[in-house]
Amino acid sequence: MRRGIFAALLAAAFVATGGWLFLRGSSSLSVTPPQERPAGTLPEAPVSAISIPVSVTVQELQDLARTRIPEEMSGSDSVRESLFDGRGTYLVQKDGEPVVRVEEGRLLLSVPVTFRARLNGMAKALGFAVPVSLSATGAADVELSMKPSISSDWKIHTQSRIRLAWRTAPGARVLGTRVTFKGAAEAFLRSRIEDALPRIDEALNDSLELRDRAEEAWKEIQEPVKVSDSPDLWLSASPVSVTLPPLDLHTDRVVLEARLDTRLALDTRKPGKASPAGLPPVSTGAGEPKATGFTLQLPVFLGYEAVNRELGQKLSGHKVPMGQGRTVTIEKITVSPNGDRLVLAVAIRAVEGAGIFSSRKAGTIYVTGIPKWDLSRQVVRLDRLDYDEGTTRGLLRTAAWVARPLLLEKLKEASVFPMAEPAEAARKALSGLLEKREVGSGLAFGGSARQVALESVAVTEEGLALLVRAEGTASLQWSPGSR
Repeated sequence: MRRGIFAALLAAAFVATGGWLFLRGSSSLSVTPPQERPAGTLPEAPVSAISIPVSVTVQELQDLARTRIPEEMSGSDSVRESLFDGRGTYLVQKDGEPVVRVEEGRLLLSVPVTFRARLNGMAKALGFAVPVSLSATGAADVELSMKPSISSDWKIHTQSRIRLAWRTAPGARVLGTRVTFKGAAEAFLRSRIEDALPRIDEALNDSLELRDRAEEAWKEIQEPVKVSDSPDLWLSASPVSVTLPPLDLHTDRVVLEARLDTRLALDTRKPGKASPAGLPPVSTGAGEPKATGFTLQLPVFLGYEAVNRELGQKLSGHKVPMGQGRTVTIEKITVSPNGDRLVLAVAIRAVEGAGIFSSRKAGTIYVTGIPKWDLSRQVVRLDRLDYDEGTTRGLLRTAAWVARPLLLEKLKEASVFPMAEPAEAARKALSGLLEKREVGSGLAFGGSARQVALESVAVTEEGLALLVRAEGTASLQWSPGSR
């Protein structure tokens, strides 16, 4: 009977104590999840300044002059020269092939011509006036000295100066005296050439069609170009502006070293079809030439699925001793983006004490950290790892001892992701993608990388993006005369 009473008292004590302990031990951690923030996007591609050498050879200009300069000019004008006063009818004919050369920083066009004049008027001498009809011939080199420039509307302006070099000055005998009609002939020639100068600029612009060709090339530049296989890499350009410096005259060619400011982007997938932007604003002017070069960023992605799998293999089921008879067992861990940080949602079971006197709590806590690239170890690691504010407040109320640095240290130790192999593959791809290649009709892209480095890590919705950065020189070789 006494044994039955003792058993009943013991059962009552268990219900009053052990049962309460059991219920207390299986309670949940009261933790507030962090506020959701959208993940960042890849940083905007830096502006690259690419040179666009556009050149026209002196021979091409000479061929253009040969086909576009008229064979002859004619007209009439009044003539008052020494003993003669009347009117002249002129015929100027090309007398050989034009020659183009560069001299003292100017472009010279020289055209040999013959000059014929029929003069009708009055010959005056000693107070007498006698009607006369005369013929005069001569030969000269008509030379245009040009300082060509290009304006913001892509037009060539020759800014020509006229010089006449007479091989034989036109003249005739008037009343027994030889009279030279050089002044009248020069006045006629200059007036006709000055009238023709706008047509020279017009012919040059019609032939080169710089604006039309620039617009055509501009659309081609914006078409994504596959620049690498294995891995597949696509290069695309977003135009910003174009600078047209003064033309540079060489002995054999005229060169326009245009500068293109554009954002160059690399992607492992072909970008979607987009409407090309129009020809950007053009600025012109002299001054020191600005340095050109390119900066490319290639994102190497480490997806969250791979991150979670890596952490799961390292930490799932792992028991972390917290001291004083306390342990935290990591049951599951999930990583997700939150702004520029990563959030680790860690499902844990926390045990304090032993046996029927132990206290057990279960739930999910949240830890945040900033991914960083560790160049020396060639890994991505989490920096500034700490409990989220909502987790800290919740643990202070329910189990402050869980928030000790010991658990953070274990999470930080495990949150290391090797990236040496994909980083090396990206480096090789960037180093080799700048070999000269056609990107359009008459348009070729080429250059060389002087530096390839792994720069930083960005948090995106797709995963961690390790940004491999390449710097170097590049140019677009454009041949405006080709079709």
